[in-house]
Amino acid sequence: MTELHQTIRQIREYKGISREALADNVGIAVSTLERIENGRTDPKYSTLKKILDSLDVHTSITITSPPSLKATSTHVKNKWLIS
Repeated sequence: MTELHQTIRQIREYKGISREALADNVGIAVSTLERIENGRTDPKYSTLKKILDSLDVHTSITITSPPSLKATSTHVKNKWLIS
């Protein structure tokens, strides 16, 4: 499985869509899209759906959030995964 942020970036670049154009089409700031693509933040489901729709990606693909991981001294952030 590939992490969602990697997939979003790969599809956007493959289609030749600029970050600015995608962010404008989705209605989010370029800096927000940059954080999503760099894996520093996870999009809300509604934002994720807008991104996938804007990239013309069929939303019936399998999207899962891995189970919560518990760590004693560090916080492990859940990441969306796409397969």
